[in-house]
Amino acid sequence: MTMKKPYTATSMGKLFLMLIPICALRYYALLKESLLISSFETIPSTADSVDTSFTQPSFTSVRDEIAYKQSTSITDPSLTSLTATATNTNGTPQTLEVAIVILMSMQRSSSTTLLTLLDNSPCFLHFDEFYNNDGRGWGNGALNGGQFIKKAKVLKMTQAQLLKALRSEVESVARKENKECGGRYVVGVKMFPFFLKNNQHKGILTNFPNLTTVVLERNMEDRWKSKYVAETTGDWKHEGQQEHKDKIANMDIPPLKDYRAFCKQKGKVAFMLCHFPDEHIQWYRFIRNTLSEDKRVEVSFLDVVLNNGTDAYNMVARALPVPYQHIIPSIEALSVDTAASKQSTSIKDPSLTSLTATATNTNGTPQ
Repeated sequence: MTMKKPYTATSMGKLFLMLIPICALRYYALLKESLLISSFETIPSTADSVDTSFTQPSFTSVRDEIAYKQSTSITDPSLTSLTATATNTNGTPQTLEVAIVILMSMQRSSSTTLLTLLDNSPCFLHFDEFYNNDGRGWGNGALNGGQFIKKAKVLKMTQAQLLKALRSEVESVARKENKECGGRYVVGVKMFPFFLKNNQHKGILTNFPNLTTVVLERNMEDRWKSKYVAETTGDWKHEGQQEHKDKIANMDIPPLKDYRAFCKQKGKVAFMLCHFPDEHIQWYRFIRNTLSEDKRVEVSFLDVVLNNGTDAYNMVARALPVPYQHIIPSIEALSVDTAASKQSTSIKDPSLTSLTATATNTNGTPQ
């Protein structure tokens, strides 16, 4: 009978020696990524010079309080080194500072409408589905020579590489458009659940500097109706367009509670509708488990579509880091500035002084 050799100290020593290079390579990869991300944070943000020695104001609603906390809690340095070598079209070096708005949402929730509302400022860069894993988002940037990046490669990118892709696109846009924004921009980007892997999403939400995270959620029943129409007819128009509204009103749309019927069918549309509720619930649960309330701004579908989107616009505007709030000023601030401007110019209007220069009473006396 042959006896198996027991595990000796020599065997354990060999196993330990084999693990050393593996652990060393892993440590090196993590260190390299950490250094790359920290390289974007070497120049202090202009927010450091803002006087914050004041008492926290009272709030009329929970949303206002969240927006206030969001605007004062973001202290990470801006990406001032993000485009240190960017130049205008005339060849002049341009140093840029960038704040990022990540809109965490899902299809058929008016995410396009919200980003369009914010895009009224020339210094707001609307990057739309920049992180969509088909790579089209940064096809105009310098990353990989401006070539499209295949899905498999996107899903393997580290948070440092994802940040580098954003840097590439900002440099490209700022150089081509030659915007006169004092070198300061706000970038708006959508994020849907199928764009990246959850660990990539988490890395962006928790580690990107100068970030404002907006969570836009629509009622699941209403989203289901719009999603059903879009998937079955190919009509992906905005929810507010009349043609899309008419289709929702006139189509025989199965209720959400019957979604499991699609799990027995084949095809992409059936697959999407089969997983609709689970995807919705898990996505928003993931976001809220990743970020505490004071690290996100909650916006509802109704905030976007009612009152011309003023409520949603203001919530995002107030949540920006202080040095960037002039780029997307709140509606109230914009109204006050406009009124003051009109008042100051109307008082100095020379036409008011010449209006009665030659006027006289009926008896010929100058008046």
